[in-house]
Amino acid sequence: MNANRSKAVLVATGATALTTQPPTESCEFTWGGADFSTAYFDRQADGAFSQPDGRWSDWLFPPNSFVDETVTFEGSQVLAMSIAGMLAMKEQYPHLRNGGPWRPKDIADIKTLKALLAGDHRPLDRPERS
Repeated sequence: MNANRSKAVLVATGATALTTQPPTESCEFTWGGADFSTAYFDRQADGAFSQPDGRWSDWLFPPNSFVDETVTFEGSQVLAMSIAGMLAMKEQYPHLRNGGPWRPKDIADIKTLKALLAGDHRPLDRPERS
């Protein structure tokens, strides 16, 4: 599985892997003060993505959820989730929380992601993080 390889590469280059997620689903890291995560998806015939293993195998991400070109993170080229993919994830998030309501942070994140998707890059008000 690519999960173990990606984790080993990130740790070897300085990231700290956290044990907060089931290894078949994702891995959360911290690196130089930046928090990030990896997750593992399969591309479907129609270009959509789903997570093959774990608790969220019923989540579906639209075909444009992942960019085809790499982005630079801490000097390394990596693939990243697109704004459309992050929005799809946030919109499905109440299911992740067993039907719980969106938190104020989630509502603000969705507003920000929709604005970015629409091409509006002005700063938006953000709630204080707890």
